[in-house]
Amino acid sequence: MHVKSPSAIWRRAYRESGLTLQAWCEQAGITKEQMKYWMYKRKKVQSSDSSSVSRVGYVPVYGGYCSTDG
Repeated sequence: MHVKSPSAIWRRAYRESGLTLQAWCEQAGITKEQMKYWMYKRKKVQSSDSSSVSRVGYVPVYGGYCSTDG
């Protein structure tokens, strides 16, 4: 069983609330800066996870000749 962190629960509650960030934070009793940090941290983790999975590499090719004649 996966236990969600409090920040994950709060991010989801904020998204589902339909409130502005300011209004939700006042209601939840946390600072807007703290919520922005949690949202940024999650976004950073997601982007680093996806970039490591779908990393594309290019290999330089030097010289040589390519013919389409077969």
